[in-house]
Amino acid sequence: MVSSRREKLQGILVSLPTFNDEKFNLRLDRSKTHIRWLIDQGIVEGSGVLMIAGGLGEGYFLDDDEWQGMAHAVVEAADGKVPTMIGLFELSARRATKKARYVGDPDDRPGIDTAVDDEQLRVAITFADGGQTEVGIARTP
Repeated sequence: MVSSRREKLQGILVSLPTFNDEKFNLRLDRSKTHIRWLIDQGIVEGSGVLMIAGGLGEGYFLDDDEWQGMAHAVVEAADGKVPTMIGLFELSARRATKKARYVGDPDDRPGIDTAVDDEQLRVAITFADGGQTEVGIARTP
């Protein structure tokens, strides 16, 4: 049995498409159907990780409710059978931190298998010039 969320992140990373209707409203029902199909095809813990809301460039265009809806949709459809990730794209470090806390908080998160340890939330920030830094945020009891 895998002992930590980080250890669960093995195998291929499947970047999920974001399904929309003709007016660009999210189709979370289609996302869930697609996720269940991938699981049926063998993408399960140990062979892959599902990433929603970020691998195809849509991350910057989602409002907070849409992003949170996608987080909950991938966790619900994965049903613990495959690890999950979510794209986090923000121009503001504050907003990125808020979203990272949302998915990383063990009491409030939707269940995303993020690579966040139990003692400290770490947010990697990539700058336009290609530089990167990591910001640590201590959890409060």
